[in-house]
Amino acid sequence: MSRGFSEDVSRIARELAEKIREAVEASLSVVPPTIYGGYRRPITEIRVENGYIYLLVELPGCGRDNISLTVEGREVEVEARYSDPPFPEMRGMSRYRDGGFRRRIDLPHSVDTSDIQAKYADGVLYLRLKLAQPSGTRVKIE
Repeated sequence: MSRGFSEDVSRIARELAEKIREAVEASLSVVPPTIYGGYRRPITEIRVENGYIYLLVELPGCGRDNISLTVEGREVEVEARYSDPPFPEMRGMSRYRDGGFRRRIDLPHSVDTSDIQAKYADGVLYLRLKLAQPSGTRVKIE
């Protein structure tokens, strides 16, 4: 089997696995929020490219000031509360009975926590996390 063919098969397998993951996550987002302790599970997407992990988290209806973001090791935790509705009578609607969104996201690699950028626009949280440099100590064998 040629090297190019193997690389194509590997790429197609990764793309298929990503599409399956996206479909499963999309189906989980409609599961009643009580399964997640009163919080909905936001839809996410991860891409590793050019020495960075790019993470997209959908948080519709949440304001920037209502988002809590923690990065530790190979894990990102996001919690977001809904902004107040424009009319007080809307507080009883299903969206406002939930706590908002919460999700712990496993990262595919360790990251450098001193180089993280986060932006929030139009209900989407965008993260850029720099991959950590491999560390370790070379041990001389006697």
